[in-house]
Amino acid sequence: LSEGKPCVLRLNVPDEGETAFNDIIRGEVKFKNKLIDDQVLLKSDGYPTYHLANVVDDHLMKITHVIRAEEWLSSTPKHVLLYEAFDWALPQFAHLPLLLNSDRSKLSKRQGDVAAEDYAKKGYLKDALINFIALLGFNPSAEQEIYLMDELIEKFELTKVNKTGAVFNIEKLNWLNNHYIKNLGNEDLLTLCEPYLETANLILKKGKKIFITSTKEEISKESLLTVIALAKERLSKIDDIVFESRFFFEDTLDYPKDMLLWKDVDAAKTKRTLTSLLKFIWDLTEIEFNDNAVLEKSIIDYIKKSKCKNGDVLWPMRVALAGRAKSPGPFEIAAILGKDAVLKRLKDATEKLSIKTPLR
Repeated sequence: LSEGKPCVLRLNVPDEGETAFNDIIRGEVKFKNKLIDDQVLLKSDGYPTYHLANVVDDHLMKITHVIRAEEWLSSTPKHVLLYEAFDWALPQFAHLPLLLNSDRSKLSKRQGDVAAEDYAKKGYLKDALINFIALLGFNPSAEQEIYLMDELIEKFELTKVNKTGAVFNIEKLNWLNNHYIKNLGNEDLLTLCEPYLETANLILKKGKKIFITSTKEEISKESLLTVIALAKERLSKIDDIVFESRFFFEDTLDYPKDMLLWKDVDAAKTKRTLTSLLKFIWDLTEIEFNDNAVLEKSIIDYIKKSKCKNGDVLWPMRVALAGRAKSPGPFEIAAILGKDAVLKRLKDATEKLSIKTPLR
């Protein structure tokens, strides 16, 4: 090196014996020296390899704890030998278990998102992600799942982290995120949801005004807050707002006519039921319709007088208004849509039931 000639510097590992170190999570770890290769430390071009640079860099920065994935466990004896060769004090090592898919394979990009940014883009909240990730392979209490940041800081201990791989349970993450979403104020949640509704082309913002893209009609902030409040319970992540609220913003709904049928009620009877309901709602005054409690009582009274079962009327009504089998109740939907839109959707449903399925 002093003569400037190219050379390669290697780690000279002893042939016999063991290299041991203490791991905060795993306790004492030993490697037989004969299984440790003579690692290249300095390449012929004068550049150090990762192993030399890592040790020197950590020492110069006075790193006290090296916390990394268990994949690096096999490299640690090489680093220990380097620390000993330089006569430097060893940092404390902690090798965390790998994150695994549900089939216990290593979490990787090939099978889904792995970066926190990917989850943030989908609408997973920061507090939910921190709560979830902190509990992967660690939980100070079997009776508690929700932790504030201060609680995590107070309770977290590396010595209590599991040695085995932690399964990345997306259902648990969704449950946690739903918890944090439900604790948001509706105005804060609306602020988070608006970009997703815009990207999905459901709403269009012009200055301080917001319009429904399909109808070009302006929608008030109060109406949007009502939509958000109604969808809130169903949101596992913020981008779910697009699916859970789409039917509020679409002018025409696309759904199979058989979805309108309640249990064993046939299409003809369902059509008569919806036609009668349409006429009943048509005759309601705007005051009667716009008061949600009055509207609900009026329709329930109408059902009783018609001697129908609740499901015979309310199921096809809800499907006609939402275009799906799972949705909020028909009265909540009707209150947001308004009388004209409700009448249009009921009429569309009766026409859908008039279409005969072609014989094959």
